[in-house]
Amino acid sequence: MKIPKKLNNIKIKYLDILKVLRINKESSNQNLDEVIQNTDNLLTQVENPSELVLDAKVSYESTSQASTIFLKNCMEDKITTEQFVSFYGKKQMKEYVKFMHRKFYGVNFLEKFNLFTIEKVRTQRTQGIIRRSQRTDPKTPDLAIEITEDENQLNVVKKIKKILREYEEIDYFTLVLDPHSFSRTIENLFYLSFAVKMQQVFLKMNDNKLLVVKENETDDDLLSHLIVSIEFNEYRKLIKNLNIKEPMIK
Repeated sequence: MKIPKKLNNIKIKYLDILKVLRINKESSNQNLDEVIQNTDNLLTQVENPSELVLDAKVSYESTSQASTIFLKNCMEDKITTEQFVSFYGKKQMKEYVKFMHRKFYGVNFLEKFNLFTIEKVRTQRTQGIIRRSQRTDPKTPDLAIEITEDENQLNVVKKIKKILREYEEIDYFTLVLDPHSFSRTIENLFYLSFAVKMQQVFLKMNDNKLLVVKENETDDDLLSHLIVSIEFNEYRKLIKNLNIKEPMIK
């Protein structure tokens, strides 16, 4: 089984973008807008899970850099607490907020947001990808690792769907957190992101709480794509606050 040149080109382009981001990681990276635009264009061509993982890595890297640039800009402005209070309620305060808003490149996770338009054609194509991925194809040595990775992702998606059949809706972090393994938790975050991307499960906000649901009942309050990063200290706090004893995804 040969790898289509188109798929090869998409992966190569993603790897090139990652290389550019990491080379410019310590600089201000003036071309960040262009990099993000290129990533958005590539996302429309993604056709398998391994490419989606690369897109998630690029999105995480670019968002991290944008947040760092934003923080650096805030530090350079050197605004003191007294100055901030003196600006409150004045025209300068409003102008300062607009100024900082223009400098911000990151992402605010509001109760309702879409990072791209969901199209019917896209839904049909992604459903076809899952069906094709479930077929048993002859495995060549060069593709054995990649195919195994794709199969693992699809198996986890099936487990997530099975959990949702029992609970119908469940707290996002309760589903992905593994109290015994931080690395497994990170993997679960990627797998759930893939399941949402493929429209096998859905996300929605309810009372300021992020939920995973099995049915797309309405377009209101549903999230079509989400990338979450988590630090180890946050991971430990969530496990304690949610009182998680055993992982749901096993």
